[in-house]
Amino acid sequence: MSRGLSSAAKAELYAANCAGVWLTLLTIEHASFASTLRFVNDRQNVTSGGDVYTAMAFGAQLPADRDGPVRAIITLDNVDQACVAAVRAITTPATVTIEVIRRSAPDTILVSYPFLQLVAVRIMATSIEFELSADPVLDEAYPGLDYTPLSFPAGFDR
Repeated sequence: MSRGLSSAAKAELYAANCAGVWLTLLTIEHASFASTLRFVNDRQNVTSGGDVYTAMAFGAQLPADRDGPVRAIITLDNVDQACVAAVRAITTPATVTIEVIRRSAPDTILVSYPFLQLVAVRIMATSIEFELSADPVLDEAYPGLDYTPLSFPAGFDR
């Protein structure tokens, strides 16, 4: 999976000193939530695309830039009991979107990982760790059906 950063973004990344601040936006959606949860790993709230992202300390291990399973790990720090209760109430996978922006241009998405699914959660005393994955296509049987006399009786007539 190639990230396709602009020339200006690459120049900023490769510079000896980077004046700009890069932020990670986290959007968590689930049918049981009263509203979509939006977080930014910063000390102040950020508005991007018309949505307000709440400041929260978290770490993001983004998916690797290679072919293969898309996996990411998000660790939310200093969580409160309301967040823990919301996560424990989930019985089906939540949909998560990870986006990277620059603070100076919050409406410009540099990198986006949409439609990730929450596949595992670890709740610790002061943090919650989310394991995210793209569509679990590798968990599907291939081929979908077995070519046997029971499945395809007409193919085995003599």
